[in-house]
Amino acid sequence: MYRIFCSITLVFLACLFLPACSRKPENLTCTISIESDEAEILPATGVKFADGATVLDILQKATRMNKIQMESSGTALAAYVKGIDNLYEFDKGPESGWIFYVNGKQAGESCGSVRVGDGDAIDWTYVLETPPMERQ
Repeated sequence: MYRIFCSITLVFLACLFLPACSRKPENLTCTISIESDEAEILPATGVKFADGATVLDILQKATRMNKIQMESSGTALAAYVKGIDNLYEFDKGPESGWIFYVNGKQAGESCGSVRVGDGDAIDWTYVLETPPMERQ
């Protein structure tokens, strides 16, 4: 009986503490800004994050911290930002929508698949026309 009690206690403690131990520390920092075609929604703001975070992770964290509405769909390669601050794709024309830049370069991938590095600058911009992709 004692062994069963000890086993159950060990399983309980492992379930209680292992998830906390497996979380990565948020010891990296980047900046994020959000701008519509008419106004600055979020000035350049520092965000702490753990290794492996994506541009979408940073956007979700920054908008949550600053109480800014944001809607997205999908994950990883299929992640897509539909709207920020109640401004959505096609609200201002057939080519309008949200694009993002990392360190001044337009990303050619989904925001859910682009990993963020320490010191990166992420800029979200609402555009009225889709700009041509820059050569990498």
